[in-house]
Amino acid sequence: MVAGMSDLSPLFEPYTFRSGVQVRNRLALAPMTTISADPDDNVSAAELEYIARRSTGVGLAITAVAYVTPGGKGFPGQIGAEHDGRLDSLRALASRIRAQGARAV
Repeated sequence: MVAGMSDLSPLFEPYTFRSGVQVRNRLALAPMTTISADPDDNVSAAELEYIARRSTGVGLAITAVAYVTPGGKGFPGQIGAEHDGRLDSLRALASRIRAQGARAV
């Protein structure tokens, strides 16, 4: 143990939220904007690889920012989530996170 630090073992134990959702540990991947949506604003293959590599070992992975209204796009390369036609793209993102054992947000 590092001098002055308390026991960190709870960070690596499963945690259950009040909703009943359980995560394998208390580590989270912070949301990071990667500006890597494809030209149609769907989740790109590069983003899928990025999130898969970083979701390994964490209990919770928070994705990059996505716009949810047609006029809400803030910058080029932002993921779109403004219509149902994007659901397959977003499902692929969540699936890649879950495949690594993490919960997707």
